[in-house]
Parts: sequence; structure tokens; C-alpha cells
Amino acid sequence: MLTALITGASSGLGAEFVRQLARDGRCAELWLVARRAEAMAAVVEAGRREAQLAGRAFPTCRILALDLCRAEDLAHLEATLAAEKPALGWVVNAAGFGKFGNWEAVGPDWAERMIALNVKALVRITEMCIPYIQNGGRIVEIASTAAFCPLPGMNVYAASKSFVLFYGRALRRELKSAGRGIGLTVLCPGPVRTDFWAIGNETYALKRLGRADAFWMTSAEDVVRHTLRAARRNKAVVTYGFWNSWHRRLAKCLPWSWIMAFSRKLI
Repeated sequence: MLTALITGASSGLGAEFVRQLARDGRCAELWLVARRAEAMAAVVEAGRREAQLAGRAFPTCRILALDLCRAEDLAHLEATLAAEKPALGWVVNAAGFGKFGNWEAVGPDWAERMIALNVKALVRITEMCIPYIQNGGRIVEIASTAAFCPLPGMNVYAASKSFVLFYGRALRRELKSAGRGIGLTVLCPGPVRTDFWAIGNETYALKRLGRADAFWMTSAEDVVRHTLRAARRNKAVVTYGFWNSWHRRLAKCLPWSWIMAFSRKLI
């Protein structure tokens, strides 16, 4: 009777994790966490219809409409976990967003909100869930290929995802040392065809990077399928796609000044 908790479950990668974990059948219950209750309900209803057509059982779903940038909503989630004490098999931190542009275009309010959601909420949720994760359970933290180097034009977003990458890798080692059998995988996707780009472009029109027809774009379905397989194998970091894998390699060996100069042609 394992439970999966997925943040950012109303759209994008979070919604796709809901769909694929529901199909998997190893979790009897899914907790969906995001701001938009109606969007999460639509994800659940679509999954339920798919399961009926396929003749599969569909897990029980709990919708938690919470703004994870708000301290009181985080406290509510923590209290719910303490009251229910779910046997967590999966924790997927997919909540996050980016606003693109230089520091003046983004502004302090959006910058602080990115830090609150991409960094603070992710750490808080991860650590409040750990006591309930069962032996063999898995944590998936969503970072980005933007985590591999500084990126002008998305400076706060890239820095927040770099935090997720390094935090996840260090926490993975701590969990291993504790001997609890909990695995942690950091997903670093490149550009994925989701509404992420429409939100980011409200402050800045990307030249090429966010085009849905770009050859480097990957589908959410493929990224999540690959990530779930890798997480079950307890892989530390996942980067899906040929071009994204090359980005990861080049960021290790090229001077960051070169990469930042080239990125300005895309961003």
C-alpha cells in the first residue's frame, strides 16, 4: 500500500509523473500537490479514463491545492503527513518555474518567488517526507541542464537548479550512509515540450531555446519514462536526450565564459 507524492502535479513533468506512476500500479495512492485544484482534477480524470479503457485499476488520488511558496501551506502539508503517516514509495519534486531575462526584466519579486519554490520548498518537502519513505523508496528532484553552468538571461533560475543538483547529490550520499535504503535521483532535463516556456517568456522572449519545434526539444512522456527507469536503478543524475547529454559533458570541460557567450545566442 505505497503512496507517491508528486508536487507540481497540475501540468508539465509533474502531471506526466502522475500519469506514469498511476499506470505502473505499484502505488495504491497518489498525492497530487500544486496550486490549481481544477487542473489536478483534470489530470486525475484523464488518467482514470485511460485506466478504464485499458482495464487497469486506478490508484486513489488525493488533491492538495497548496501554494508551496507560502509558509502556511508548507506547514499544512507537513501536518497532513504527520496525521496520515503515509508509506511513501515515491517523492517527486516537480514544482518549479523560471522567469527569463536580465535582472531588471525579472525583478526582485519573481526572483524571490523562484528561490522560494525551486529551492526552499524543495528542501522543506524533501526533508518532511524522508521519515515516511519506506525501504527501497525513491526521491526524484527536478533540476535542469541549466544547473551545469551559469546562464545569463536566466541567472536566478540556473542558480536555483544548480542548488538542486548539488543538494540532491549530497543528500543522496547522506541517505546512503544512513542505510535506510532510500534512493535519490536528480533529473536534469533540457528543454521539454511543456507550458514552462510560456511562463518563462512572459518576461523575456527567448530567441530559439524555447521553440516547441526545435530539434533539441524532448517530450515529457519520454523524459519521465526514462527517469523512472533510472530511478529504479538508483542512478544519481539523469540527463535525457542526445543534445542534453552533450551539454552536460561540455559544461565539464569548456570554460564557463565560452558557454555563457554562446548561450546568449540562444537565450
